[in-house]
Amino acid sequence: MNLDKIKSKTTICSNGCWEWDKSCNSAGYGQLTENKIYWLAHRYAYACNAPLEKTDVVRHKCHNTKCCNPDHLELGSHKDNWHDSVDAHAEASTKRRKTWTIEGTTYNTIREAAEKTGLTMHSLTKYTDQGVFQTKKYREACKIANKVPKV
Repeated sequence: MNLDKIKSKTTICSNGCWEWDKSCNSAGYGQLTENKIYWLAHRYAYACNAPLEKTDVVRHKCHNTKCCNPDHLELGSHKDNWHDSVDAHAEASTKRRKTWTIEGTTYNTIREAAEKTGLTMHSLTKYTDQGVFQTKKYREACKIANKVPKV
């Protein structure tokens, strides 16, 4: 095993990560073969400096799946790995979350918007553009369908 093999196939980033430039698996982890043995690049990099069992979990302290920098890697359990990422996943989920603005009122979830306005989730999805409910389009559709608009 040779750490230079890893380093030569990475880009060194300003945060110290060695980002894998070659093939990645569907989960975003670098992958390579050596002597007909399949390796995840970060596991290979870790194994260059320390013994590694097949069942060992190599964790990214940097949360970058492409990172192969041994200084950013450590052993742990699946539970440790899950706990490492809880905060990162919660923050990412919050950033991705849509808000729903209807008639100037903002709701944090589609469910909350539906409950407070009486609109169906289908109508909210259909008539919301970039987080803003298109009341005029909704009312025009209600008129065509001979229905009473909820807002």
